[in-house]
Amino acid sequence: MAGAQPALACRSPRGFSVPRLPVAFIRLLFLVFGVLAVAQAPAGAAESALPPAEQQRIEAIIASVEKAAELKFVRLGSVYDSATAARFLRAKWQFNRDTVTSADDFIRKIGTRSGTSGPSYRVRRPDGSEEDSEQFLYRLLASVSR
Repeated sequence: MAGAQPALACRSPRGFSVPRLPVAFIRLLFLVFGVLAVAQAPAGAAESALPPAEQQRIEAIIASVEKAAELKFVRLGSVYDSATAARFLRAKWQFNRDTVTSADDFIRKIGTRSGTSGPSYRVRRPDGSEEDSEQFLYRLLASVSR
């Protein structure tokens, strides 16, 4: 077997013997480069865009919504209790974090209307009267900002 090549080599088109890298080594290279690429990405660009004081104000608004057990929240024609409305606001905020830079942004972009179909969210009082969620949330913002 005079002309046999080593198992870890292959012939290039020009006849040179080129070492062949094991598959495990190639996978390791991809893993290392992938981790490095992720590590170099801006970490939490959306989180850094929101000052801690604004994040606290938003959390206080959501907590106030959750505690408003006497109110109902109307979204796209369906009625929800305060706990469900708070969960929805928090989830929508998490999904759209990169667009929110203040509590005001949160109210205008997250808490006032459906992003897909556009109708305003409403808040229903125990007496049956309703108001736009924007007015309600701005009142909450004023009360948590004091």
